[in-house]
Amino acid sequence: MGKPAFITNFSNKPAKQQRPSGSRTQTNHNKKKSSFQETFTNIGETFSTTFSSVNNFRKKLIWNRIRLVVCVLMILMFIVQIVVTAAPSWLHLSDSYEQGLWKVCTQVEDGTECFSYNKFPGYFKVIQALLIISILLYPLAFIYFLYMIQRTTWPPFLLTACLAVIGIFTVISLAVFTDNNLTTATASPVTFGWTYYFGWINVLICFGTSTIILYDHRYT
Repeated sequence: MGKPAFITNFSNKPAKQQRPSGSRTQTNHNKKKSSFQETFTNIGETFSTTFSSVNNFRKKLIWNRIRLVVCVLMILMFIVQIVVTAAPSWLHLSDSYEQGLWKVCTQVEDGTECFSYNKFPGYFKVIQALLIISILLYPLAFIYFLYMIQRTTWPPFLLTACLAVIGIFTVISLAVFTDNNLTTATASPVTFGWTYYFGWINVLICFGTSTIILYDHRYT
């Protein structure tokens, strides 16, 4: 008696070969290794392209002594503006009290302790806003300066206008602070701090830099 058909079909079906587990692990490892290599290769190519672009841009910059001075002054002004805005020394009382735009610092036994304002005076908000805007304008002015000395067709008037706006905003901030604290600074031991005076110095540097830029454009 012959075997049933379904048994014959089942018995004649070739057995499925199993891949060794070690081979599968090695294949996955090779895929991951290849993926990492591609990632690092792409990062390297991106870095190389970026470096090449920056290097080409740098080579196209047309420098002279005046422009180097302007570059240094703009970086210096940016740093000073940040310090003026953040440092707590707009008002000063001996070594025991300092007041800034964001906090008040007092001398204690262990050193200096600073406190944030519970509520800012109304005029502080105007000063803070103007100084923060001026800080944000500096990078834009510096980027324009770099493109201006690369492409001689770019006029310097936009750069000088931007610096003038920064200077005017700083002057307004200092004037508002002076108007609200002049009586205190003249009729009491409290005096204006070094941050306040650095603000005025930065204004002078700002307008002076604008003049130098116009001079360079006219005689270069």
